[in-house]
Amino acid sequence: MRTINAYGLLYGLLIMTGIRNASAQEPHSFAIVDQLQATVTIQQENMEIVMQLPQGTKRQQINIGEWGEIAEIYPEDYNNDGYTDFSIAIRGNGYDAMHRSRVFLFQPAKEKYREVRLPHKYWDTEEWWGFKDPYFDETKHLVVTQEDAEYRIADRRAGYRRHGWKFPPQGDALLVESLRPVEPENPWTGLVPMTAIYTVFDETGDTLKSGAVYLFSPTDDMEPVILPVEQQRLYLHDAPNMKARSSMYLVQGDTYEVLNYVKGGWLKIRYVNPKRGNIDKYITVMEACSNHMDFYRDVFTENHQKALTIDTSETSENILHASPQYHGTIDRNGQDEPVPTDNVFLAYRPAASDGPYQIMPVSEGRDIAPLHGTAMERHEYRLIVLNEHYDLPLISNTQTSGSLPTQVVWQAIPPSTSADATQ
Repeated sequence: MRTINAYGLLYGLLIMTGIRNASAQEPHSFAIVDQLQATVTIQQENMEIVMQLPQGTKRQQINIGEWGEIAEIYPEDYNNDGYTDFSIAIRGNGYDAMHRSRVFLFQPAKEKYREVRLPHKYWDTEEWWGFKDPYFDETKHLVVTQEDAEYRIADRRAGYRRHGWKFPPQGDALLVESLRPVEPENPWTGLVPMTAIYTVFDETGDTLKSGAVYLFSPTDDMEPVILPVEQQRLYLHDAPNMKARSSMYLVQGDTYEVLNYVKGGWLKIRYVNPKRGNIDKYITVMEACSNHMDFYRDVFTENHQKALTIDTSETSENILHASPQYHGTIDRNGQDEPVPTDNVFLAYRPAASDGPYQIMPVSEGRDIAPLHGTAMERHEYRLIVLNEHYDLPLISNTQTSGSLPTQVVWQAIPPSTSADATQ
Protein backbone atom coordinates (compact mmCIF):
# COMPACT_ATOMS: atom_id res chain seq x y z
CA MET A 1 0.00 0.00 0.00
CA ARG A 2 1.34 3.42 -0.93
CA THR A 3 1.94 5.79 1.98
CA ILE A 4 1.75 9.57 1.66
CA ASN A 5 3.16 12.03 4.16
CA ALA A 6 0.23 14.03 5.51
CA TYR A 7 2.11 17.35 5.66
CA GLY A 8 3.30 16.99 2.09
CA LEU A 9 -0.24 16.15 1.05
CA LEU A 10 -1.63 19.23 2.76
CA TYR A 11 1.00 21.49 1.19
CA GLY A 12 0.20 20.13 -2.27
CA LEU A 13 -3.51 20.61 -1.77
CA LEU A 14 -2.99 24.15 -0.54
CA ILE A 15 -1.01 24.94 -3.68
CA MET A 16 -3.60 23.28 -5.95
CA THR A 17 -6.56 25.02 -4.34
CA GLY A 18 -4.82 28.32 -3.72
CA ILE A 19 -6.80 28.45 -0.46
CA ARG A 20 -9.48 29.78 -2.78
CA ASN A 21 -12.72 28.92 -1.03
CA ALA A 22 -13.54 31.81 1.27
CA SER A 23 -17.08 30.48 1.68
CA ALA A 24 -15.68 27.51 3.60
CA GLN A 25 -15.23 29.82 6.58
CA GLU A 26 -18.84 31.01 6.51
CA PRO A 27 -21.56 29.25 8.58
CA HIS A 28 -23.28 26.39 6.77
CA SER A 29 -26.80 25.50 7.98
CA PHE A 30 -28.94 22.45 7.25
CA ALA A 31 -31.82 20.49 8.77
CA ILE A 32 -30.79 17.38 10.70
CA VAL A 33 -34.41 16.21 10.84
CA ASP A 34 -37.76 17.90 11.55
CA GLN A 35 -37.36 20.50 14.30
CA LEU A 36 -33.59 19.93 14.45
CA GLN A 37 -31.26 22.40 12.79
CA ALA A 38 -27.46 22.43 12.59
CA THR A 39 -25.04 25.20 11.70
CA VAL A 40 -21.41 24.26 11.02
CA THR A 41 -18.73 26.94 11.22
CA ILE A 42 -15.03 26.39 10.55
CA GLN A 43 -12.50 28.79 12.03
CA GLN A 44 -8.89 27.81 11.32
CA GLU A 45 -8.34 24.43 13.01
CA ASN A 46 -11.63 24.38 14.92
CA MET A 47 -15.07 23.33 13.72
CA GLU A 48 -18.12 24.34 15.75
CA ILE A 49 -21.48 22.63 15.33
CA VAL A 50 -24.45 24.54 16.76
CA MET A 51 -27.59 22.40 17.03
CA GLN A 52 -31.01 23.97 17.56
CA LEU A 53 -32.96 21.36 19.53
CA PRO A 54 -36.53 21.56 20.94
CA GLN A 55 -35.06 21.91 24.43
CA GLY A 56 -32.57 24.59 23.42
CA THR A 57 -29.19 25.15 21.79
CA LYS A 58 -26.33 22.65 21.98
CA ARG A 59 -22.76 23.34 20.86
CA GLN A 60 -20.05 20.87 19.84
CA GLN A 61 -16.39 21.69 19.20
CA ILE A 62 -14.17 19.47 17.02
CA ASN A 63 -10.52 20.11 16.25
CA ILE A 64 -9.96 19.28 12.57
CA GLY A 65 -6.35 20.46 12.30
CA GLU A 66 -5.16 22.32 9.22
CA TRP A 67 -8.15 21.17 7.17
CA GLY A 68 -10.02 24.31 8.24
CA GLU A 69 -8.12 26.48 5.78
CA ILE A 70 -9.54 24.79 2.68
CA ALA A 71 -12.49 22.64 3.73
CA GLU A 72 -15.92 22.66 2.08
CA ILE A 73 -19.04 21.33 3.84
CA TYR A 74 -21.51 18.85 2.27
CA PRO A 75 -24.63 17.65 4.18
CA GLU A 76 -25.89 14.14 3.35
CA ASP A 77 -27.55 11.19 5.10
CA TYR A 78 -24.58 8.90 4.74
CA ASN A 79 -25.82 5.99 6.86
CA ASN A 80 -29.49 6.06 5.76
CA ASP A 81 -30.90 6.52 9.27
CA GLY A 82 -33.07 9.54 8.46
CA TYR A 83 -30.72 12.08 10.07
CA THR A 84 -28.51 14.43 8.08
CA ASP A 85 -24.79 13.85 8.45
CA PHE A 86 -22.12 15.95 6.77
CA SER A 87 -18.63 15.78 5.31
CA ILE A 88 -15.84 18.29 5.02
CA ALA A 89 -13.86 18.03 1.83
CA ILE A 90 -10.61 19.21 0.34
CA ARG A 91 -11.18 19.43 -3.38
CA GLY A 92 -8.12 19.89 -5.54
CA ASN A 93 -8.13 22.27 -8.48
CA GLY A 94 -8.10 20.36 -11.76
CA TYR A 95 -8.38 16.79 -13.04
CA ASP A 96 -5.08 15.65 -11.55
CA ALA A 97 -5.78 17.04 -8.08
CA MET A 98 -6.44 14.74 -5.16
CA HIS A 99 -9.75 14.98 -3.31
CA ARG A 100 -10.22 14.02 0.35
CA SER A 101 -13.26 13.94 2.62
CA ARG A 102 -13.89 13.42 6.33
CA VAL A 103 -17.35 12.21 7.36
CA PHE A 104 -19.28 13.12 10.53
CA LEU A 105 -22.37 11.12 11.51
CA PHE A 106 -25.20 12.39 13.70
CA GLN A 107 -25.90 10.26 16.80
CA PRO A 108 -29.55 10.77 17.79
CA ALA A 109 -29.19 9.23 21.26
CA LYS A 110 -26.28 11.53 22.15
CA GLU A 111 -27.42 14.50 20.07
CA LYS A 112 -23.92 15.02 18.75
CA TYR A 113 -21.74 14.20 15.73
CA ARG A 114 -18.87 11.71 15.57
CA GLU A 115 -16.24 11.25 12.88
CA VAL A 116 -16.10 7.88 11.16
CA ARG A 117 -12.81 6.61 9.73
CA LEU A 118 -11.48 3.73 7.70
CA PRO A 119 -9.91 0.81 9.55
CA HIS A 120 -6.24 1.67 10.02
CA LYS A 121 -4.97 -0.98 7.58
CA TYR A 122 -6.69 0.90 4.73
CA TRP A 123 -5.05 4.25 5.45
CA ASP A 124 -2.74 5.46 2.69
CA THR A 125 -1.25 8.25 4.81
CA GLU A 126 0.76 8.16 8.00
CA GLU A 127 -1.99 10.08 9.78
CA TRP A 128 -5.72 9.97 9.14
CA TRP A 129 -6.37 12.20 6.16
CA GLY A 130 -9.86 11.25 5.10
CA PHE A 131 -11.53 9.19 2.41
CA LYS A 132 -9.62 9.31 -0.89
CA ASP A 133 -11.42 10.57 -4.00
CA PRO A 134 -14.82 9.58 -2.55
CA TYR A 135 -18.28 9.77 -4.04
CA PHE A 136 -21.64 8.88 -2.51
CA ASP A 137 -23.72 6.09 -4.03
CA GLU A 138 -27.25 7.22 -3.16
CA THR A 139 -28.82 3.93 -4.28
CA LYS A 140 -26.71 1.70 -2.06
CA HIS A 141 -25.96 4.37 0.57
CA LEU A 142 -22.25 3.71 0.27
CA VAL A 143 -19.28 6.02 0.36
CA VAL A 144 -17.04 4.77 -2.43
CA THR A 145 -13.30 5.44 -2.39
CA GLN A 146 -11.11 5.19 -5.47
CA GLU A 147 -7.59 5.86 -6.66
CA ASP A 148 -6.62 9.47 -7.24
CA ALA A 149 -6.41 10.82 -10.79
CA GLU A 150 -2.61 10.91 -10.90
CA TYR A 151 -2.40 7.20 -10.08
CA ARG A 152 -5.15 6.39 -12.59
CA ILE A 153 -3.13 8.10 -15.32
CA ALA A 154 0.00 6.13 -14.39
CA ASP A 155 -1.92 2.84 -14.31
CA ARG A 156 -5.21 2.91 -16.18
CA ARG A 157 -6.45 -0.26 -14.54
CA ALA A 158 -6.47 1.66 -11.26
CA GLY A 159 -9.57 3.48 -12.48
CA TYR A 160 -11.49 0.28 -11.82
CA ARG A 161 -10.22 -0.17 -8.25
CA ARG A 162 -12.93 0.89 -5.80
CA HIS A 163 -14.06 0.18 -2.25
CA GLY A 164 -17.60 0.67 -0.95
CA TRP A 165 -18.05 1.57 2.74
CA LYS A 166 -21.01 1.58 5.10
CA PHE A 167 -21.08 3.26 8.49
CA PRO A 168 -22.14 1.36 11.63
CA PRO A 169 -23.59 3.13 14.70
CA GLN A 170 -20.18 2.89 16.37
CA GLY A 171 -16.61 2.23 15.25
CA ASP A 172 -14.84 2.39 11.90
CA ALA A 173 -16.40 2.15 8.47
CA LEU A 174 -17.19 -1.34 7.20
CA LEU A 175 -15.94 -2.55 3.81
CA VAL A 176 -19.00 -4.06 2.11
CA GLU A 177 -17.90 -4.31 -1.52
CA SER A 178 -14.84 -3.92 -3.72
CA LEU A 179 -13.74 -3.94 -7.34
CA ARG A 180 -10.30 -5.38 -8.07
CA PRO A 181 -8.86 -4.97 -11.59
CA VAL A 182 -6.49 -7.24 -13.45
CA GLU A 183 -3.15 -7.19 -11.67
CA PRO A 184 0.09 -6.53 -13.64
CA GLU A 185 1.65 -9.77 -12.41
CA ASN A 186 -1.21 -11.72 -14.04
CA PRO A 187 -1.19 -10.23 -17.56
CA TRP A 188 -2.81 -13.19 -19.28
CA THR A 189 -6.05 -12.55 -17.46
CA GLY A 190 -6.32 -9.39 -19.57
CA LEU A 191 -7.26 -11.59 -22.52
CA VAL A 192 -10.82 -12.02 -21.32
CA PRO A 193 -13.48 -9.30 -21.64
CA MET A 194 -13.51 -8.21 -18.02
CA THR A 195 -11.66 -5.71 -15.97
CA ALA A 196 -12.54 -6.36 -12.35
CA ILE A 197 -13.54 -8.84 -9.69
CA TYR A 198 -16.58 -7.67 -7.75
CA THR A 199 -16.71 -8.89 -4.14
CA VAL A 200 -19.38 -8.38 -1.49
CA PHE A 201 -18.51 -8.72 2.21
CA ASP A 202 -20.60 -9.19 5.35
CA GLU A 203 -20.18 -7.14 8.53
CA THR A 204 -17.44 -9.45 9.81
CA GLY A 205 -15.38 -9.13 6.61
CA ASP A 206 -16.21 -12.59 5.27
CA THR A 207 -16.94 -12.88 1.54
CA LEU A 208 -20.61 -13.28 0.68
CA LYS A 209 -20.09 -13.50 -3.07
CA SER A 210 -17.39 -12.79 -5.59
CA GLY A 211 -17.21 -12.90 -9.35
CA ALA A 212 -15.85 -11.32 -12.50
CA VAL A 213 -17.82 -8.46 -14.03
CA TYR A 214 -17.99 -6.80 -17.39
CA LEU A 215 -16.82 -3.26 -16.79
CA PHE A 216 -15.46 -1.47 -19.85
CA SER A 217 -15.43 1.88 -18.07
CA PRO A 218 -15.52 2.92 -14.40
CA THR A 219 -19.12 4.17 -14.73
CA ASP A 220 -20.69 1.22 -16.56
CA ASP A 221 -23.26 -0.99 -14.91
CA MET A 222 -21.77 -4.27 -13.77
CA GLU A 223 -22.85 -7.60 -15.21
CA PRO A 224 -21.51 -11.06 -14.41
CA VAL A 225 -19.21 -12.61 -17.00
CA ILE A 226 -21.16 -15.49 -18.49
CA LEU A 227 -19.29 -17.17 -21.36
CA PRO A 228 -20.43 -19.89 -23.78
CA VAL A 229 -18.55 -23.09 -24.50
CA GLU A 230 -17.60 -23.04 -28.18
CA GLN A 231 -15.46 -26.18 -28.24
CA GLN A 232 -16.90 -29.67 -28.68
CA ARG A 233 -15.51 -30.51 -25.24
CA LEU A 234 -14.09 -28.20 -22.59
CA TYR A 235 -12.30 -30.22 -19.92
CA LEU A 236 -12.35 -28.86 -16.38
CA HIS A 237 -9.45 -28.89 -13.94
CA ASP A 238 -9.57 -29.50 -10.20
CA ALA A 239 -6.70 -27.05 -9.66
CA PRO A 240 -5.02 -24.36 -11.79
CA ASN A 241 -2.43 -26.62 -13.44
CA MET A 242 -2.48 -28.86 -16.48
CA LYS A 243 -1.86 -32.05 -14.48
CA ALA A 244 -5.08 -31.55 -12.53
CA ARG A 245 -7.44 -32.17 -15.47
CA SER A 246 -10.53 -34.02 -14.33
CA SER A 247 -12.77 -36.37 -16.30
CA MET A 248 -15.51 -33.74 -16.17
CA TYR A 249 -16.11 -31.58 -19.23
CA LEU A 250 -18.60 -29.12 -20.66
CA VAL A 251 -19.98 -29.39 -24.17
CA GLN A 252 -20.66 -26.86 -26.89
CA GLY A 253 -23.60 -24.66 -25.94
CA ASP A 254 -23.08 -24.88 -22.18
CA THR A 255 -22.40 -21.64 -20.31
CA TYR A 256 -20.28 -20.89 -17.26
CA GLU A 257 -19.58 -17.91 -15.01
CA VAL A 258 -16.07 -16.58 -14.43
CA LEU A 259 -15.42 -16.19 -10.69
CA ASN A 260 -11.81 -15.08 -10.44
CA TYR A 261 -8.46 -14.54 -12.13
CA VAL A 262 -5.77 -17.01 -11.12
CA LYS A 263 -2.05 -16.45 -11.53
CA GLY A 264 -0.49 -18.26 -14.46
CA GLY A 265 -3.23 -17.74 -17.02
CA TRP A 266 -6.14 -19.54 -15.34
CA LEU A 267 -9.74 -18.71 -14.56
CA LYS A 268 -11.83 -20.05 -11.74
CA ILE A 269 -15.28 -20.76 -13.17
CA ARG A 270 -18.67 -21.97 -12.02
CA TYR A 271 -20.97 -24.28 -13.96
CA VAL A 272 -24.49 -24.79 -12.64
CA ASN A 273 -25.47 -28.43 -13.11
CA PRO A 274 -29.26 -28.99 -13.07
CA LYS A 275 -28.85 -32.00 -10.76
CA ARG A 276 -25.64 -31.33 -8.81
CA GLY A 277 -25.86 -27.57 -8.42
CA ASN A 278 -22.76 -25.35 -8.49
CA ILE A 279 -19.55 -26.92 -9.81
CA ASP A 280 -16.46 -24.74 -9.35
CA LYS A 281 -13.45 -25.69 -11.48
CA TYR A 282 -10.58 -24.15 -13.46
CA ILE A 283 -9.89 -23.59 -17.16
CA THR A 284 -7.13 -21.73 -18.97
CA VAL A 285 -7.61 -18.20 -20.24
CA MET A 286 -6.92 -19.34 -23.79
CA GLU A 287 -9.65 -21.97 -23.58
CA ALA A 288 -12.06 -19.18 -22.69
CA CYS A 289 -11.03 -16.54 -25.19
CA SER A 290 -9.50 -18.14 -28.29
CA ASN A 291 -12.70 -17.88 -30.33
CA HIS A 292 -13.41 -14.30 -29.21
CA MET A 293 -10.14 -12.72 -30.36
CA ASP A 294 -11.70 -10.60 -33.10
CA PHE A 295 -14.29 -9.24 -30.66
CA TYR A 296 -11.59 -8.27 -28.15
CA ARG A 297 -9.54 -6.71 -30.93
CA ASP A 298 -12.47 -4.53 -31.99
CA VAL A 299 -13.11 -3.41 -28.40
CA PHE A 300 -9.49 -2.45 -27.88
CA THR A 301 -9.28 -0.54 -31.16
CA GLU A 302 -12.50 1.33 -30.41
CA ASN A 303 -11.35 2.26 -26.89
CA HIS A 304 -7.70 3.07 -27.64
CA GLN A 305 -7.64 4.05 -31.36
CA LYS A 306 -4.87 1.63 -32.12
CA ALA A 307 -4.58 -1.64 -34.04
CA LEU A 308 -1.91 -4.28 -34.55
CA THR A 309 -1.82 -5.71 -38.07
CA ILE A 310 0.14 -8.55 -39.62
CA ASP A 311 0.95 -7.28 -43.10
CA THR A 312 -0.12 -10.17 -45.32
CA SER A 313 1.29 -8.57 -48.45
CA GLU A 314 4.86 -8.67 -47.10
CA THR A 315 4.68 -11.86 -45.04
CA SER A 316 7.23 -14.35 -46.32
CA GLU A 317 7.23 -18.04 -45.62
CA ASN A 318 9.13 -17.59 -42.35
CA ILE A 319 8.72 -13.97 -41.23
CA LEU A 320 5.72 -12.11 -39.82
CA HIS A 321 5.74 -8.37 -40.51
CA ALA A 322 3.80 -6.61 -37.76
CA SER A 323 2.65 -2.99 -37.95
CA PRO A 324 1.21 -1.08 -34.99
CA GLN A 325 -1.23 1.34 -36.63
CA TYR A 326 -2.38 4.51 -34.87
CA HIS A 327 -5.95 5.67 -35.39
CA GLY A 328 -5.69 8.77 -33.23
CA THR A 329 -4.09 10.18 -30.12
CA ILE A 330 -4.67 8.38 -26.85
CA ASP A 331 -3.06 10.32 -24.02
CA ARG A 332 -4.04 13.58 -22.33
CA ASN A 333 -1.21 15.54 -23.99
CA GLY A 334 -2.20 14.52 -27.50
CA GLN A 335 0.79 12.23 -27.95
CA ASP A 336 0.72 8.75 -29.45
CA GLU A 337 1.83 6.10 -27.01
CA PRO A 338 4.38 3.62 -28.37
CA VAL A 339 3.54 -0.06 -28.63
CA PRO A 340 5.90 -2.05 -26.39
CA THR A 341 7.87 -4.90 -27.91
CA ASP A 342 9.07 -6.59 -24.73
CA ASN A 343 5.76 -8.23 -23.83
CA VAL A 344 4.76 -9.73 -27.16
CA PHE A 345 3.39 -13.21 -27.74
CA LEU A 346 2.75 -15.34 -30.79
CA ALA A 347 -0.55 -17.21 -30.62
CA TYR A 348 -0.95 -20.18 -32.92
CA ARG A 349 -3.20 -23.17 -33.55
CA PRO A 350 -4.00 -25.47 -36.48
CA ALA A 351 -5.90 -23.52 -39.09
CA ALA A 352 -8.96 -25.75 -38.96
CA SER A 353 -9.07 -25.92 -35.16
CA ASP A 354 -11.57 -24.29 -32.82
CA GLY A 355 -9.42 -25.14 -29.80
CA PRO A 356 -7.29 -22.81 -27.68
CA TYR A 357 -4.27 -21.03 -29.08
CA GLN A 358 -0.84 -22.06 -27.93
CA ILE A 359 1.27 -19.16 -26.71
CA MET A 360 4.94 -18.40 -27.32
CA PRO A 361 6.81 -15.25 -26.15
CA VAL A 362 8.56 -13.20 -28.85
CA SER A 363 10.05 -9.74 -29.14
CA GLU A 364 11.70 -7.56 -31.76
CA GLY A 365 14.09 -9.61 -33.87
CA ARG A 366 13.97 -12.64 -31.56
CA ASP A 367 13.83 -16.05 -33.18
CA ILE A 368 10.78 -18.20 -32.50
CA ALA A 369 11.38 -21.76 -31.37
CA PRO A 370 9.95 -24.56 -33.54
CA LEU A 371 6.25 -25.16 -33.06
CA HIS A 372 4.81 -28.49 -32.03
CA GLY A 373 2.84 -30.51 -34.57
CA THR A 374 3.23 -31.52 -38.19
CA ALA A 375 5.62 -29.24 -40.04
CA MET A 376 3.45 -29.00 -43.12
CA GLU A 377 0.20 -28.48 -41.22
CA ARG A 378 -1.27 -25.06 -41.86
CA HIS A 379 -1.41 -22.88 -38.77
CA GLU A 380 -3.29 -19.72 -37.89
CA TYR A 381 -1.13 -17.04 -36.27
CA ARG A 382 -1.82 -13.93 -34.25
CA LEU A 383 0.40 -11.49 -32.40
CA ILE A 384 -0.62 -10.24 -28.97
CA VAL A 385 0.86 -7.29 -27.08
CA LEU A 386 0.14 -7.22 -23.37
CA ASN A 387 0.59 -3.79 -21.84
CA GLU A 388 -0.01 -3.34 -18.12
CA HIS A 389 -1.61 0.07 -18.76
CA TYR A 390 -4.50 -1.47 -20.68
CA ASP A 391 -7.46 -3.47 -19.50
CA LEU A 392 -7.57 -5.26 -22.86
CA PRO A 393 -4.61 -6.42 -24.95
CA LEU A 394 -3.58 -5.32 -28.41
CA ILE A 395 -4.43 -8.26 -30.70
CA SER A 396 -3.53 -8.62 -34.37
CA ASN A 397 -5.51 -10.01 -37.24
CA THR A 398 -4.86 -13.62 -38.31
CA GLN A 399 -2.39 -14.91 -40.84
CA THR A 400 -2.44 -18.51 -42.09
CA SER A 401 0.68 -20.25 -43.34
CA GLY A 402 1.94 -23.75 -43.88
CA SER A 403 5.47 -22.85 -42.84
CA LEU A 404 6.71 -22.10 -39.38
CA PRO A 405 7.58 -18.41 -38.81
CA THR A 406 11.02 -17.88 -37.36
CA GLN A 407 11.00 -14.13 -36.81
CA VAL A 408 8.77 -11.13 -36.12
CA VAL A 409 9.71 -7.85 -37.82
CA TRP A 410 8.24 -4.59 -36.49
CA GLN A 411 7.34 -1.84 -38.95
CA ALA A 412 5.86 0.99 -36.91
CA ILE A 413 3.76 3.35 -39.02
CA PRO A 414 4.20 7.02 -38.02
CA PRO A 415 0.94 8.62 -36.84
CA SER A 416 1.09 11.25 -39.60
CA THR A 417 0.91 8.58 -42.31
CA SER A 418 -1.65 6.30 -40.71
CA ALA A 419 -4.45 8.57 -39.50
CA ASP A 420 -6.86 6.89 -41.93
CA ALA A 421 -5.51 3.37 -41.47
CA THR A 422 -8.04 0.61 -41.10
CA GLN A 423 -7.78 -2.83 -39.59
